[in-house]
Amino acid sequence: MPTPAPFRTGSVLLRAVTVFVLTLGLVGAGSWIPTQSRDEAATVSAVTRSWSQLGAMLQNVDVVHALFYSAMKVWLDQVGISTLTLRLPSVLACALAAGFVVVLGSLLFHPRAGLLAGLVMAVCPRVTLVATEGRSAAWFTAAAVLLVLLVVLAVRRPSWAWFLPVSLVTAVLGGLHVYAALLLPILVVWLWAPPETAGRRRRVWRLGLPRGRLAPLLGLLVGEVPVVLLAWRARDQQAQVDWIDPPSLESLAKVATETVAPLNGLWAVLAWSMAAAGLVWLARHRRGRRGTTFLLVGWAVFPGLALVTVSALWTPLYSQRYLSFCVGALAVLAGAGLTSVRRRWLTFCLAATLPLASAVTFRDQREVGAWDSWQQIADVIAYRGNPGDPVIDYPLVSAITVSYPGALGTGPVLNAGADRLSRHYLWDDWLPLQAVEPRLRGVQRVWYLSPTADETGRTLEIRRLRQLGFSGEMLERSDAEQTWLFTRTAAETERGDRLIRMPG
Repeated sequence: MPTPAPFRTGSVLLRAVTVFVLTLGLVGAGSWIPTQSRDEAATVSAVTRSWSQLGAMLQNVDVVHALFYSAMKVWLDQVGISTLTLRLPSVLACALAAGFVVVLGSLLFHPRAGLLAGLVMAVCPRVTLVATEGRSAAWFTAAAVLLVLLVVLAVRRPSWAWFLPVSLVTAVLGGLHVYAALLLPILVVWLWAPPETAGRRRRVWRLGLPRGRLAPLLGLLVGEVPVVLLAWRARDQQAQVDWIDPPSLESLAKVATETVAPLNGLWAVLAWSMAAAGLVWLARHRRGRRGTTFLLVGWAVFPGLALVTVSALWTPLYSQRYLSFCVGALAVLAGAGLTSVRRRWLTFCLAATLPLASAVTFRDQREVGAWDSWQQIADVIAYRGNPGDPVIDYPLVSAITVSYPGALGTGPVLNAGADRLSRHYLWDDWLPLQAVEPRLRGVQRVWYLSPTADETGRTLEIRRLRQLGFSGEMLERSDAEQTWLFTRTAAETERGDRLIRMPG
């Protein structure tokens, strides 16, 4: 890596804007193609309410997403809901994250390192994935890079003016996802790192901090207060993470790969190798960069280790998808590693391997069924069904009617209970087949949608449908759900109706 160049604000900003535009085009390309995910259906369910209804819902579920839902409601109320408008804020957030990484890498290393770091961020499979989902992951990924950037700037250019932006971004980061607050211990410890000039006295009134670091420290602490209150309020809603399994050897083996490159171990190996080269360069050139290794390695590694530890000792909280806010550290280190290569042609060749390695997963991420198979379900029903066919639907797949009203036709949902607005919850209430058997009287065709994992419940209910005269075939199966069509003749309907249990 060449001798550190002066930080020319105009030049760095131009590079950051260029990477922002490139990333915007890359992650935005085809982002509207995949069918909406179940989590996106939760976003749609939340924002298609009045403000009072949204507040009532947050009393029961998803209070940790209150900030995200509120911002998305304001946005979608203005532009309307479509797959594109739902994901556009995530696309913009990913582009901002890459732009912020350019500035951060330029500050910590060199403008060329910043540029390469931004390009690494742009082609990171985790980043290109979260851009295709209308959830908060892309937002808190960008907020994490911005917070680190603000703290570094506050140290480089001491002023009390940094207190307010640091505290605001800290609150926003934690408000978007409380797990992202795991970045704060790293920043706090880094602020207490030894001063650059040996022997400089630490003032008691500055809490022993080197000069210029009190303002960002107080900003972090003040910004953390609403995050702690939010986490305390959410303690009664821990059922939201009941789906998370305890960490297994398989999941632990993928900590370093799936967090940054889902289903793309090659990209992860290449990126971490480049990051390791950046660490080697840092070990040899510490002057003027004291604490940088701790900052970047801590940012990249500590949150994952903390979640794994808590999951092993207390309750499962670790999920690879929650750690996208750590990707910025890997990008900066990889950018430094690429810049440390002395031969420009070799740097170019190494840098080119990352977009090539990410091409396969990028293509998969832009397929219709990348998130869920709802489009396939709708296509099957549209092809084989009648508009008024009744449906038996269950919670795992019921969200399809939120994201795609009418996708299952105009027929009644036989096992529907209380609607989501009256029960102040994300989804309608869904009843077991036994509770709605009388609604099958006279029905000759019915669609049955069931979670693939619920084999016991599905077996019992299909057995009962066959007892009532229905003959069924499975028309579509994915990793998450099965789609069955059951039919019976008029004579079978008459015989089966005699077997239906009357309520009470």
